[in-house]
Amino acid sequence: MACTPRLGWHLNFAALYRKHLGDWEEHLTEPDFWRGVIDIPDAQLWETHQQLKRRLIDFVRDRERQRRERLGESPESIRRVNRILDPEILTVGFARGFATYKRGALLFQRQGTIETLVNDATRPVQFIFAGKAHPRDEAGKALIQEVYKFSRESGLETRVIFVEDYDSYIARRLVQGVDLC
Repeated sequence: MACTPRLGWHLNFAALYRKHLGDWEEHLTEPDFWRGVIDIPDAQLWETHQQLKRRLIDFVRDRERQRRERLGESPESIRRVNRILDPEILTVGFARGFATYKRGALLFQRQGTIETLVNDATRPVQFIFAGKAHPRDEAGKALIQEVYKFSRESGLETRVIFVEDYDSYIARRLVQGVDLC
């Protein structure tokens, strides 16, 4: 998944652009036209982004709830899904093919790094991972298992999430809702 505006276009932003820029779809490749975005009130841009972020969090929670139900996890485990992710916290997305050279598990290499980031009292960060490894890439599959293992650890389980069954639909949802990818 590349973080490009094309994947991030969503009906919410399309309506906002239409309201402030007019027929924006006719000007996709014109940098001068896009300077008009600076005139869109910050509050409207932020609220549109936050709507998409809340939609992403609801999507991730629904997926995780379904996964836990499918695996027969306890009712308490299923209820805890409602505490996964916080729309007020900086959300970083990592969704792509998992291969060792992409360093998908780098955050977990230094002891305590991820815990420090997600538990920072003033500026916590949360992470959403999604991806697949090539069927013959055992090292890539091991990276996914490592990320999943960390996402289930006490203290991380509400701030580090791995979304199963990665595809282009999941990629679009992540790009539209995360703060950084």
